[in-house]
Amino acid sequence: MVSAIFKDFGAWGVKSAYSTLTTQASNVSFTAIDYTQFTASWNNGNGSKRAAFIKQGSGGSAVPVNASTYTASTTFGLGTQIGLTGWYCIYNGTGTSVTVDGLSIGTSYRVFVAEYNGVDGSSEYLTSLATANPKNQSTNLYGSISWNGSVSTNWNTDANWSLNTIPTAYYDVTVPLSGITNFPVVFANAPGSCHNLTIESGASLTVQSNVSGTGSLITTGTVTGNMTIERFVAGNSLLTANVFHLVSIPLHPDNVSLSNLFLGSYLYEYLPATNAWHGMGTTTTAELDETEGYMIYYPNTSKPTNLQAFRIQARSHLRLLIQEIL
Repeated sequence: MVSAIFKDFGAWGVKSAYSTLTTQASNVSFTAIDYTQFTASWNNGNGSKRAAFIKQGSGGSAVPVNASTYTASTTFGLGTQIGLTGWYCIYNGTGTSVTVDGLSIGTSYRVFVAEYNGVDGSSEYLTSLATANPKNQSTNLYGSISWNGSVSTNWNTDANWSLNTIPTAYYDVTVPLSGITNFPVVFANAPGSCHNLTIESGASLTVQSNVSGTGSLITTGTVTGNMTIERFVAGNSLLTANVFHLVSIPLHPDNVSLSNLFLGSYLYEYLPATNAWHGMGTTTTAELDETEGYMIYYPNTSKPTNLQAFRIQARSHLRLLIQEIL
């Protein structure tokens, strides 16, 4: 009699706690896609819980095994793997999304979400496919990062960036105006790099130069905005010392470059007709030709005043040449 009651309870009492698995999770989608992470979201089915799995690649489907427990990790490759299939558990619960990191740059991944009933060790999984489940997503080739200048002006300080890391050639960098007190400086002998660079209107970025060296900022993508490039030049108070420097004009040809770029220096232009250098006087409004070279003489030896600072329109693969004539 007792056995019969227990059997009946097992037949209808326990199983009635869960509805029959008939509706799979669906419509997997992706947001916050970066170069090492993204967020996967989905619509729940009618299971009491669901487990999300991820695999590097673009084909196949995860097939979790009934009565198995899959421990999730939001870092790719650290959650429980389904056998040796390459499918790793990234979520196990009642929610509708998960952010997974530890992904490779520019790589395709496939996500599958399986509804299930039961508890650890007695789970029953629904492995059928559904609309947009599984679904593929590739990571970006480049991440996005913004300057905040929270501790200093130093480009090469982790805490000055939104992700608390110094950007590399795999980051698109934005220097915003709003809320910024410390604008970035790439200091001498401390190079910086990024992919795309955007300097918002009114914001600034300075590539420093001093007697010890010159800063370097290498971009591999597009550049927009205005920046200041400094170049330390040797000077002499005596013109007879002949400390001249050949200079290029660091602007787009469609912009008007004026002689006030070289305030504090004597500016010379080369006249091919006479094969001679011609002094341009003290004017600050003379238009310069970006396709030609010029020469300057800095009549000062005191430091740090012998510094040429150029406020320029930033562009990709910018080159500013100042070469001393020995």
